[in-house]
Amino acid sequence: MKKVATKKDTIAVDILNKLGAEVKTVKEIEDAHTMLKRGEVNAVVFDSLILQHKIKSEDNKEVFSIVDIFNHHTYGFAFPNSSKIRDKVNEVILEIYDSGEYQKIYKKWFGRYNF
Repeated sequence: MKKVATKKDTIAVDILNKLGAEVKTVKEIEDAHTMLKRGEVNAVVFDSLILQHKIKSEDNKEVFSIVDIFNHHTYGFAFPNSSKIRDKVNEVILEIYDSGEYQKIYKKWFGRYNF
């Protein structure tokens, strides 16, 4: 049975239990990373952006990421219908995405661009 660290009180705990992993829950990614480096767990399952940023920012030679998102979530912005900035925010998001700037920002903070 593989030992896997993941954030407590998340859907990952349920999924890993169903897969037969021995789940070790943590509060922060740093705790999971420490457990992995010490050999206390075989793998870490966490939010993919947090993992990618952690790996990229620390230039981890001994840790690598297998990008296999098994419970994809997307996020967005919500504004009231009467919001004066809603249309402008939509325009700017589309502009940075269409121009390739979004991909550059993503790569800067998280490494490779996966979309």
